[in-house]
Amino acid sequence: MVKIKLAPFFTKIIDILLALFLILNCQSMYQNSDAVNYHIYEITLALIVISIIIRYLQYPIDKMKLNHIAVFSLIYYILAIFVLIACVSKSDLLSYSARFLFAPIILLYFVPICDLKNKFQVLIYFVIWTCIITAISLVFYIFGTNLGIMHSTGMFQYKWGLPHVVPSFYNLYFGNVQYVNGGFLNGLTYRNTAIFVEGPMYAAVLDLALYFLYLLKKYFKHFRLYAIILWLGIITSNSTAAMVIGIIVTFLTFKNTVAFKRVKEMAVVPLFIVLLVIIIDLINKKAGNFSQASSFGIRFDDYISGFKAWLSSPIFGWGYNNLKGINNFRVNVANGGYSNSLFAILNGGGVVFGLLYLIPIIYSLHSRNKMQVELACVYMFLLVLILFYTSYINFFIWALLLDKDIWLQLISKESGIKFD
Repeated sequence: MVKIKLAPFFTKIIDILLALFLILNCQSMYQNSDAVNYHIYEITLALIVISIIIRYLQYPIDKMKLNHIAVFSLIYYILAIFVLIACVSKSDLLSYSARFLFAPIILLYFVPICDLKNKFQVLIYFVIWTCIITAISLVFYIFGTNLGIMHSTGMFQYKWGLPHVVPSFYNLYFGNVQYVNGGFLNGLTYRNTAIFVEGPMYAAVLDLALYFLYLLKKYFKHFRLYAIILWLGIITSNSTAAMVIGIIVTFLTFKNTVAFKRVKEMAVVPLFIVLLVIIIDLINKKAGNFSQASSFGIRFDDYISGFKAWLSSPIFGWGYNNLKGINNFRVNVANGGYSNSLFAILNGGGVVFGLLYLIPIIYSLHSRNKMQVELACVYMFLLVLILFYTSYINFFIWALLLDKDIWLQLISKESGIKFD
């Protein structure tokens, strides 16, 4: 087959847009708009398909990788169709199909077809976009939400559990979305949620970007600047889990540096103590403000009710997008949504549905590559502790965990890849 050379500018634009829409798929306001359908799912899927076609025209397919992914895709489809038959209602058929039956094409995109340069480029743009979103949000969060110097330009209607209306700043930042309940921002009224429906969802994106920054640090000229911006976003998001994960990722970033090696014997114990104190302090502050209507109370109730509901139907769950089982065990009956991804998955389709997420993690934990094991552990931590129930970014990481060439390139001393 004759390979076609396409303009680098065109392929770069597709990568830039794909990285942006992967972020927008993490429960952004646009994705949950109640007034306008921004077609975020459909555009993301279209960008992935276009990227697959471009890479197919440009590069030869690695048949060994294709066979390797075909095995995982077969296992995946058996499980996904099993969940479809047992757990998905007719009203959710289209939603489930869009999220989970088309997801394996992302594996085909990121593993056998897409070249390493393209994969890294998408990750780099993911970091850059997250930093741009964060920088914009910090300006409006400080001078708009808190100081009142800048004023909103309109109102934005979205649905997250129940319909909500919040101030919009040029549709680039949305204020007054989520109250502060303790934590580092104790004393302020609102947390920074940027363009997302909740602080923890925004924090999940920030932690992912921070980890990608760690993985690809040799490709970033302004590594420290990006790290500072991401950390400012994590702090103002006021998410306990995000701060813990951020500290872990920062530790992974500097653990092999010469400076750290010189003091690691003296630093490890103090760092562990500091981390433990921060965790206990944050939990105590949240628990001190505990009430059924508080953020901590709602989240705690979600964990307990989700766990009890799953135990009552562990194999197949209660059905995709069905909160009936969880609602039976709630203390806070007024809570219209659900804020724990692990039990959302397990209640949506039981252990069978959970395997779709856990198989690549288990696979990566058996890898001999330390970085791959680290990403699997951090990803599992994200899945358990942070609001992280969105399919495209999950399967994006899903694919990375299965691609050995990425990890071989990351641990090599030479960059080996030149970007335009």
